[in-house]
Amino acid sequence: MHRRSSPHRENWAAGVSPPAANLAVLGGTGQFGLGLAWRLALGGARVVIGSRDGKRAEEAAARVRTGLDAPGAVSDPARGLAVSGATNRAAARAADTVFLSVPFAGQEALLEELGSELDGKLVVCCGVLWPPGSRPETSAAEEAERVLRRAGAGKVRVAAAFQTVAAGLLRLPPGAAGAEPAPDILVFADGTADRETAARLAELTGLRAVPAGPLRKSRAAEAALGLLLELNRGPARHAGLMVTGLTHRP
Repeated sequence: MHRRSSPHRENWAAGVSPPAANLAVLGGTGQFGLGLAWRLALGGARVVIGSRDGKRAEEAAARVRTGLDAPGAVSDPARGLAVSGATNRAAARAADTVFLSVPFAGQEALLEELGSELDGKLVVCCGVLWPPGSRPETSAAEEAERVLRRAGAGKVRVAAAFQTVAAGLLRLPPGAAGAEPAPDILVFADGTADRETAARLAELTGLRAVPAGPLRKSRAAEAALGLLLELNRGPARHAGLMVTGLTHRP
């Protein structure tokens, strides 16, 4: 199989970090958030894990710095991963871009609480309305944008990504058994610049990111998750999506 690559993936694999980004992963103590924080940090970002409980966030950051408990997921201490923990509010305040990895059921309350802390920032929503595809007229990211604007974050920019990437995959290093062939990350945002920024940051995880259109198109990615979950009940492991036929970034 032909292995797809991007400049960001090649740099990640070679241990060449791009300019450091200040990122927060809110809800970073869950299985998805831990894997996402670990991959972003390995890609060279400075990451703050956010939680309602600051102590729990610090404990999660310590786990990420020393290696996760998934087979093969061991960090090199010499790399000095820049991962810390804080309350959700402190994490949001410290970051330039925020990845939102809380379950949808808790999304509205968190965003109403943070509101102004996220104004002017790029918020990458990784959540999904549950069950997937149950509300075809909207998506978790679109709902996040509505809540944030209602909460006073009039200049917030919202993107969606990782809806079709399994949490277990992010907890495996690239090249490990079960991690290849790697899926693509579909990235959605209303502004071209925001799609490109979110895609560039998503690629710090070592996966290829594909800018796939405006925010409303993320509804399709959420619906596709329902199929992937069904596949993962069978012999598949970490089933994801690949986009074929691309000769350049859309």
